[in-house]
Amino acid sequence: MRRFFDTLVRSRWGIVLAWLGVCGVSAVFALSSNDHLSGGGWYVEGSDSQIAAETLSAGFEGRGPSSFALVVTVDSADVSDRVFRSSVQSVFDVVADELGDSAVSRFGWSTIPDGFGSQFVGADRNMVVDFVGTDLDDGTARREFPHIQDELNAHFEGTGVHATMISASAFWGEMNELSESGLIRSELIALPVLALVLLYVYRSVAAAVLSGVVGGASVLLSVGALGFIARHTEVSLFGKSAATMLGLAIGVDYSLFIISRYREELGAGSSPVAALRTAWVRSGETVAVSGLTIMVASTALFVVQLNVIRSMALGAMLGIGAAMVMSLLVLPALIVIFSRWIGPRAPVSDATGSRRTIWERAPRFAMNRPYTTIGVCLAVCGLLAVPALRMDTVTPDSSILPSSSPSAVGYEAMRTQFGTGAVAPVNVVVTFGEPVAEASNLDSLNEFVTAIDDLPGVVAVNSVLPTMATFGEGDALEGLRSTDRNAGDTRAAAVNRYVSADGRNLVLEAIVDGEASSPTARAVVREIRELGADRNELVVHVGGETAEGIDANAEIERRLWTVLALMLIGIFALLFVYFRSVFIPLKAVVVNVVSISAAYGVVVLIFQFGWGRVIFGSDSVADLTNFVPIVLAVLLFGISTDYEVFLISRIREAYRSNGGDTRAAVVEGSVRTAPLISGAALLMITVFLAFTLAAVLPMQQLGLGLAAAVALDATLIRLLAIPAAMSVMGRWNWWTPIFADKSMAVEPPGEQRDQRATVPVQ
Repeated sequence: MRRFFDTLVRSRWGIVLAWLGVCGVSAVFALSSNDHLSGGGWYVEGSDSQIAAETLSAGFEGRGPSSFALVVTVDSADVSDRVFRSSVQSVFDVVADELGDSAVSRFGWSTIPDGFGSQFVGADRNMVVDFVGTDLDDGTARREFPHIQDELNAHFEGTGVHATMISASAFWGEMNELSESGLIRSELIALPVLALVLLYVYRSVAAAVLSGVVGGASVLLSVGALGFIARHTEVSLFGKSAATMLGLAIGVDYSLFIISRYREELGAGSSPVAALRTAWVRSGETVAVSGLTIMVASTALFVVQLNVIRSMALGAMLGIGAAMVMSLLVLPALIVIFSRWIGPRAPVSDATGSRRTIWERAPRFAMNRPYTTIGVCLAVCGLLAVPALRMDTVTPDSSILPSSSPSAVGYEAMRTQFGTGAVAPVNVVVTFGEPVAEASNLDSLNEFVTAIDDLPGVVAVNSVLPTMATFGEGDALEGLRSTDRNAGDTRAAAVNRYVSADGRNLVLEAIVDGEASSPTARAVVREIRELGADRNELVVHVGGETAEGIDANAEIERRLWTVLALMLIGIFALLFVYFRSVFIPLKAVVVNVVSISAAYGVVVLIFQFGWGRVIFGSDSVADLTNFVPIVLAVLLFGISTDYEVFLISRIREAYRSNGGDTRAAVVEGSVRTAPLISGAALLMITVFLAFTLAAVLPMQQLGLGLAAAVALDATLIRLLAIPAAMSVMGRWNWWTPIFADKSMAVEPPGEQRDQRATVPVQ
């Protein structure tokens, strides 16, 4: 380690130049990351909803991955007026001009012959819907659709004509833009506050700047790496949010630990190089163990077969990995270069002196009343955790967007004019062994459609059967056979939207009286799947927003305990190896579970129960996004372990040097680390709370949950619960049946420098 450190010091300018070069390359990929990040990732591999979506993505008009519904409203006219049709046509002219040759099909009110388009007319008869198919790939559509929507808004502003594009690509394209603007806004808010907090903690401009550089560079490196990976495989846009959030917070945190230890050693009389060596070995070891622990915890998320969750795990690992690299390799070089501007902390009085700070009084109080303290801490966390028992989760839909966003406005208009379930119909894909037109009869299919229509909660079933029967003068098969689907037959669009090009797949749309995530919609999907399973002559797959959510939630619930078990085992194993103790990692696991449960309760209170309506607005009153609880658990376990490693490492160091006095070691470790942990926690809380101001609801929920847990962890847990628990365990804190740490043998205090002589107080 000494040789490696000496190499770092000697090569400091080379390291900095190499780092600047890597940052330049990362900036290229980071700036273009949104062009490659995906809004998808919600399908469970091999699930019923995924099969249905893949079947619908090709062979049907207006149903591809980059197709959209164009909702047009004319305030001063209805569908019977000539001006209405001309207004709708002017909307299509703008869309066609923007899409160019990318538009390949159009189906809806404007293409159906008179008498057959009523299903595409709203209740007030001043709104119509048409479906537009494009040949754009999903990534391109997500980039282009928001621009087309902006052009529509600008072109028809003040004319009384309103046009909204509604589709998964339009929705996620808008999510991309909101996420990007939200990240920028969060950073603009967080950075000035971070700067003030860093100046308060360090009392040094140079030290504060170095921490800011580490945090900023961590974000740049991690987002750049994510952008590079996204060019070769699907990565969800939420991965970028995770990388940004954790890269900034953890990067600043780790640099705080190392710089503070460096200044502490300078204040004790060490030379700059010697002080940096001690800081790099001691705090650097803590940084390495902490970062590795969080990354190991994050890998547990990869067992979930949802790309959005895997993307967030990848973003978290990249953010933390970048923070580790910056803190352990680049920061030492920067400290050496700018050492003349980074002075030592001012010496302070002995911790045993008459003037005691809260950092000493709190642990002493806890150790004097350990059982009462533990009981109170558990009671407070338990009360906060109670609301979590009523936690409900939903898959992302238009409700996670601000109500003023174009997509949200369009979805709401559709609900009002066409019914609640019209915005997210249940897509039932029926596959035949032979083309539908060659089937001997459609009795089985008709019976299936009737059975769906009779289900409680189903308002209507849209299908091609009535249209085909009309075309065939009562015979649906004859109507299908008589329709020329390839030669411009005006009736072809009505068939091609519901029957695949090869004629083997047919789609039914069940309109439900309820939101996509409502119990009614979920019950309908389950019942349709049961009906389909009972029909041997038909192969049925159920898709759509509700089915997708059911499958995603089932996957998360199925994998939740596996994720938690893997995470806890990994954290326990790493802490056991590092501390050579059974009870230290066991205690860490228990207190983490308690504090995380409390954080869940806070998030449920604020968002689900609506307590945060005044702070976040009515748009934020909603159930938790389905991935928030599991991702929150993994990230919080990792972050909480960060403080655990830092605190216990200093307590262990003090225990070795003071002759094995547990109480004195706890006090000294707390006095030395509590101000830093509090400062680090304040920095993290600042970053996480800034993300609650983002326009994207899942990020608000994650940001608040992380901030609440860190606040509890840095106060109630670290200042009171941990000292109380360690005083109860005494020497048993360091017991292990195997791999005993010989360095824990008690040494006379006089053989080492009495580090308590210069205990820093913030």
